[in-house]
Amino acid sequence: MSFRDFVLSLPLVAVLGFSPAWSADPVYGRITYVYPDGRHFILDGRKKYELAADVDPSSIGMARFVALLFGAGNEVTRVAPLPASLAGPWPSKS
Repeated sequence: MSFRDFVLSLPLVAVLGFSPAWSADPVYGRITYVYPDGRHFILDGRKKYELAADVDPSSIGMARFVALLFGAGNEVTRVAPLPASLAGPWPSKS
């Protein structure tokens, strides 16, 4: 592939939404469910994520506001806790 072909293909890649795993942006949200295996969880009641094998499962917990960083294969390689004040109010069960 020539440099010209590469440059011309960039807009197509951007439109289709493809990006390499190493360039994935962090995802921010509140953990709404942790599966019994402790390695899978749901963020903001929408999407299921899986921890990479070398990530400590104790880094996730119900209702924690976190930033997720990704590696190859779209696995979570780091869970960084964030201040709850950034997340806004948590809905009450009443």
